[in-house]
Amino acid sequence: MPEPRTVAARCLSLISALCLAALILTAPGAPAALADDGLAVPGETGGSCFATLAVMETLERRQALDFRCPCGCGGNGAAMLIRLLHEHFGDGGPPPEVDQLFVGRLEEQLPEVAQNLSLAAAQSPAWDGRRGWSDSGYANEFVRDLLNAQEAELYGPLQSAFTAWRIRLEAASIEKVLMAVPADLAYGPRLLAAGADPAERVPFDAVLWFNLLREGE
Repeated sequence: MPEPRTVAARCLSLISALCLAALILTAPGAPAALADDGLAVPGETGGSCFATLAVMETLERRQALDFRCPCGCGGNGAAMLIRLLHEHFGDGGPPPEVDQLFVGRLEEQLPEVAQNLSLAAAQSPAWDGRRGWSDSGYANEFVRDLLNAQEAELYGPLQSAFTAWRIRLEAASIEKVLMAVPADLAYGPRLLAAGADPAERVPFDAVLWFNLLREGE
């Protein structure tokens, strides 16, 4: 018979494992479970760069597209996502039960959109970098509203692809906005050339969820 201490240690280990699993399942910002086999194709940069698109079931029992391109897809993530959408769904587009798109970290998955976001924020008189740095709620709301107000400039090709299926993208949830001054960004010279304040932080990344809105919604 095992020693009482050994049994207790095993029980504690089991409890810890269960708690960790619960934390993973309830963590915000990521879909919960795979609803089909998804799709994986080589990214445009070649080599070991892969992009994936899958249909996931969220914690709310809804279905969401889950796009991943951790290598940045050569700076052209939107084009890769559009390609995957067509390969996955054909000309009909996502079915009605799929009503969300999880992008995750914008800088990783859609880096060109992240750059457009930084530029638009730098040029917006409504952006307050000091307030954004100290107030995450303000930063989240600003980025969400900017994405919805300037969709054509920020992610026009992606929106056009969904428009062909009579679906409108709506930035629904923004979390964990990251900010930096232009000098700390690889495309900082572009921001400064466009008139950005070199001392003001601008948003360059966020965790993003889109809603897929059909006509009449």
